[in-house]
Amino acid sequence: MLSKHLVVNSSKFTSLLPPPLIPHNLQSQPLILPEHFIKLKAAFENTSKDLTDLNLPLQIRNVLPISPSLRNTSIVLPVPFATGNPNFFNECIIQFETTHRWPEEIKSLEDTKTAFLLKICNELLQTKSNYYNAYIVKDESSVPYNDSIKVLRVLTNDGYGFQFRIVTNNDEFLYLKAIEQASKLTSGPSQVSTIENSYIRFMQKYISSVKHHRSIATLVTHFPYYSATVRLFKLWLDSQMILSHIPEEAIELIVLQPFIDPAPYGVPGSVMSGFLRVLRFLANWNWKEDPLILDLSREFNSKYREEKDSYVDKISDKIDLHTYQSMNKSFAKLREHDPQGVKVPYFIATKEDISGKTWTQGISLVIASRLTSLSRVALDVLTRDDKNYEIKDSLLKLIFTPALKDYDIVIKLSSTTLNHKKLRRLTGIMPTNVKFKNLVDSITEFEDTNQVADPVLAFYNDLVSRFGEVIVWSISKFDGVSDASERVITGLIVPGNTCRKFRVGIGYPMKPTKEDGKKEVVALDIDDVLKICATLGGDMIKSIDVKK
Repeated sequence: MLSKHLVVNSSKFTSLLPPPLIPHNLQSQPLILPEHFIKLKAAFENTSKDLTDLNLPLQIRNVLPISPSLRNTSIVLPVPFATGNPNFFNECIIQFETTHRWPEEIKSLEDTKTAFLLKICNELLQTKSNYYNAYIVKDESSVPYNDSIKVLRVLTNDGYGFQFRIVTNNDEFLYLKAIEQASKLTSGPSQVSTIENSYIRFMQKYISSVKHHRSIATLVTHFPYYSATVRLFKLWLDSQMILSHIPEEAIELIVLQPFIDPAPYGVPGSVMSGFLRVLRFLANWNWKEDPLILDLSREFNSKYREEKDSYVDKISDKIDLHTYQSMNKSFAKLREHDPQGVKVPYFIATKEDISGKTWTQGISLVIASRLTSLSRVALDVLTRDDKNYEIKDSLLKLIFTPALKDYDIVIKLSSTTLNHKKLRRLTGIMPTNVKFKNLVDSITEFEDTNQVADPVLAFYNDLVSRFGEVIVWSISKFDGVSDASERVITGLIVPGNTCRKFRVGIGYPMKPTKEDGKKEVVALDIDDVLKICATLGGDMIKSIDVKK
């Protein structure tokens, strides 16, 4: 009887994963390795080969993937022509053969990279115009304060999209050189922290992401249920509007914990087991006092050994005692300066990241605390009834429903203005309540970019840029996955940032207030903030609720 209920429960958890938009196909996708991932990887291999065969001034040495879909961990399966998927353009890094002729200044180096991308674009369109469409766009988000970065977007005629950026053996040196020069300046405000932030983001995007991708892509083959578990856990985070606040790389490392360190249990043998074990770990993890140290070492095949000498290296042997002690020292030093985890709440160390903060610095303390609380509540809901082995559908639906009452601000958006069904279709997800799935038409061509753009995400990004310092805004990143007809944007007012001494150029609405008799103290003017939100949202907004 218990075995029967376990099978039923596992199928319930598995069914929560969004079904892909598959025409004339009544059969479900295999759980372990859906064919959509296989087809995407085949398209990537073909595109990589065509790039390396191009006649360029410098030979392309490696094309390195860093996209979640190319390591089987994306929430939504990669469906051809589904440009509504936020991860439709699969990120990749191009590495050229080594040369010492790259420019010695960051902006000049980026301009040279752009010239190479233009050359690649033109060569592709001239030699493979029947299979590719390509164009250059500006990258405004990957490395802050570096507005010279460009990326190459490539569309294949079988419906897949890739986004390429270039890394050289000179990039890291130039960022470190800029930090050193800034530290020597004695006049004017210090720029060291700003440049250090740019360097950290560069290392994340161009170096650490490649190493992370290689390790996860290999471990996915070792643990059959890891891929589906991490996809389901990301879906849960997105339903609770947390996914946009935590890097997917950090999430993938957290979900690995019960797989590579399962004691006292065995390795999870189902999606349900993996999901519940991740919730249990997060519910009990005292991240202020305990580091998470993961040994990701595994035997690599010959393909990875051949790439060992590349600029972006691979993970290697197991963590030895000296490395383990270094990780603990890094954690102790971190907590000396940040005991409450305000700047770096989670310490997640691997042999490639002894500092433990590559993917976790910048995560808000509010978000980290909320994730712990939500994990405890979800675990309690799912395991409360010990006598009833079968988990009810209503309980599963409950834990995937956001707790809107916990937020200070809830902006509800109009379902009539926003076409949710179209967004779901363009994301590549099967429509709900369809009787005959074999009659559902698939997407067979690329939509106009202006028609695909999600106005809600643009509105959300505008709110973050304006008020992100004092309000933690949240949104469901993959809203097309949800069955809910009403979309929401929520806000949590950051404690301690609402009242401060007046200064010119604060950047958001403030009003005079009195605090312990102090003069010239101002507080966040919530009413003015809400008026600005209503103006920016326009017809999209149905209502704005504020907690009293």
